[in-house]
Amino acid sequence: MFGKKAIEEVKTNQRIFESEVKRELKELKKSIQALRWQLGKLAKGDAIRSRKTIDEGRLFDEITSRELQEHLQTDPDALIVDVRSQHEWHEGHIPTALHIQMDTLERSLEKINDKAKRVHLICASGGRSLTAAKLLAKKGYEDVVNVSGGMKCYPGEITHP
Repeated sequence: MFGKKAIEEVKTNQRIFESEVKRELKELKKSIQALRWQLGKLAKGDAIRSRKTIDEGRLFDEITSRELQEHLQTDPDALIVDVRSQHEWHEGHIPTALHIQMDTLERSLEKINDKAKRVHLICASGGRSLTAAKLLAKKGYEDVVNVSGGMKCYPGEITHP
């Protein structure tokens, strides 16, 4: 009735279909997780500051370097984690920032022990801090903020050790 070649083709198509379904299910679960996070922030009365947070289904928020500087004027004790290299850190950093290099961040999470506290992540221009924000959100930190533009655009006070 069916040739061996036709049966193999059906089996191949079935494996491809099953693989695609698994991939789509994984994406759907990530989207639901992001939606829950966003709804949780809104339920607590927190604002979602960036449209990208919603559009891209992020588990963290994003602000500009200027917005961070403005925030520090009203909350000077805000937790800022600078994920740049040691060399970049010595070129100048935000005085109250905690320095944890990106390549050691996952091993150094005990330095950021309160998962409910807002954590602002900054680097030179926003790329490494974006990676760091994804990592912290994945590790269960509830209020993660990436600082886009990074230190290159930061207009506030800089300390040189």
